[in-house]
Amino acid sequence: MSKQSFPNVPERGDIMKHSCVVVADGARCRLFTVEESMEPWFEGGPGLLEHIDLVNPEGELAGRALFGSQKSGRGRAPCRGSAHGFDDHRSRHLDEVERRFARRVVDAVLSFARENRAERIVLVADSRMLGMLRNELDAEKHAFALDELAQDLSRYAVSQIHDLLTNRGLLLPRHPPSLAYRARGQPRPN
Repeated sequence: MSKQSFPNVPERGDIMKHSCVVVADGARCRLFTVEESMEPWFEGGPGLLEHIDLVNPEGELAGRALFGSQKSGRGRAPCRGSAHGFDDHRSRHLDEVERRFARRVVDAVLSFARENRAERIVLVADSRMLGMLRNELDAEKHAFALDELAQDLSRYAVSQIHDLLTNRGLLLPRHPPSLAYRARGQPRPN
């Protein structure tokens, strides 16, 4: 089997055990570690293991559920003038909700990275949340390498996340399980 070259991914070994993956959007954040399987002969490996799933309840709500009405309102100018909309600063409120969630995510990531002795963090988020997290998370101040991907994968299955990050060169591919079913008389795979 030929060895593939992944420019951003360190060689398989201890540093892969100390890698964390953060997948976030404005409403949800999932924290993973890259783990070698407990039973590599059966499951293969390495794979992502989900540890934390943070939810931003306000990020899930929209329109009437968050503000009570869909629109901010309209008014008329005196003497039959044209209608105009009121600015009730909803966009500022939504920005503040996302900023607070980003701060909560960064706090969770830093404590999670400390607990798992992470030397590398792969940060995957939609472009808006990625910018907020980047502002809050200063990799130079902390002792880890930071890789980023601007894509919303927060609702994807774990295997899909792993495959997409492997295709982008951010994780090593999973190796197949060494123990596999083969019919009697079939040759062993190489």
